[in-house]
Amino acid sequence: MLRKLFGKRDLPVLEVLQCSVARNRYGKIDLKLSSQRCPHIQNLSLGNIHLPLETYSILCNLRELSLTKCSTDLTFDQFLAALASCPCLEDIYLSGFLKDILLRRGSSSTPFAPRKVPIVLAHLHDIHITDDPPSAILALLQALHLPSKIRAILSGRIEWDDDIEMAGGLTSFLPSHPLRLAALPVLACSAITRATVDVFGKFEISAGAIPYDISPDLEFALYSPGRTDLDHLLPLAFRNLIDILSAAPLQKLTVIGEQDALSVADWIDALTAFPLLESISTISGSSVSSLWVALKWGLGDTAAAADAPMLCPNLSYVDHQGCVLATHALYGDILDSLRERRARGASLATLVLSPFHETWEIYDAMNTTYRPQLQALVGEVHFGGNRC
Repeated sequence: MLRKLFGKRDLPVLEVLQCSVARNRYGKIDLKLSSQRCPHIQNLSLGNIHLPLETYSILCNLRELSLTKCSTDLTFDQFLAALASCPCLEDIYLSGFLKDILLRRGSSSTPFAPRKVPIVLAHLHDIHITDDPPSAILALLQALHLPSKIRAILSGRIEWDDDIEMAGGLTSFLPSHPLRLAALPVLACSAITRATVDVFGKFEISAGAIPYDISPDLEFALYSPGRTDLDHLLPLAFRNLIDILSAAPLQKLTVIGEQDALSVADWIDALTAFPLLESISTISGSSVSSLWVALKWGLGDTAAAADAPMLCPNLSYVDHQGCVLATHALYGDILDSLRERRARGASLATLVLSPFHETWEIYDAMNTTYRPQLQALVGEVHFGGNRC
């Protein structure tokens, strides 16, 4: 159908072309167009289509470019040259496209040579790259000179070649700290609104101007129920993202994974790195005691002093989903921390406790024992969860 539709006909008035082809046993279909036949295309959105060299000549007038799981004969440098011919580009969406170029190079770990003269896309305001390895995304971003005010979503999979663990893979995604803002203005820490990473090597970083009514959001994710061999990766990812985003004005933090793997020191590092935190949420099948011990600490060498400043003084919301709430020791740590913070003027407004794994009878007994004490220290205490 695609071949019959376009064939060799000229389409001089065509401005928008959106076409996605279902996968078939014959492979991707070639889309053979040229600037001579389609001189006025401004919006090109293609899915699962093969793009030969001649097709890229139609990009020169584009304002919007979307390529999803498309293949190409182009080298990386040729693709950059094609982008350089699109000075009017406003939106770029690439999904599973860059890795095709990467794979044809024979190795996903071979670094790209930096481009001597960056490509200027002065009108670009949105760039979304997904389902690609960080080395390819980094290479593309370093080749572009992007406007200072731009929205970006960068997501994909960290490569595990040569036994590179998740934390090291994410580190390679960004340049070293002194060069970060100069090389990648789109990822300036002050503009990052959300970052996620999980144990299977997926990551996502969103950046852009932060509206006054929206808080930046950071999520560390470890989806590994019952996988004790993966527990060590959560602290690695935790420390790695802290290093990358330590200057971001984050107000929300979500941690998904076995919290037993996180030490008090890990939490203190996070609370120190993100002093503006207002909300902390955890989703875990284990204890969260280390967080509450860390919340009692002050800053620096004055931590033991009664007048030491509190970590995250604006913290007002804590939500525990699925944590182990059937131990007196945990409630003791929670109460000690709440008392200490309240004494220093840093009371919680809301505390949510929702277990997944305890028997409901034990949880009810704990609620009966500790609810009055918690309610005396917190504005609102919510108990809930799924009955086992």
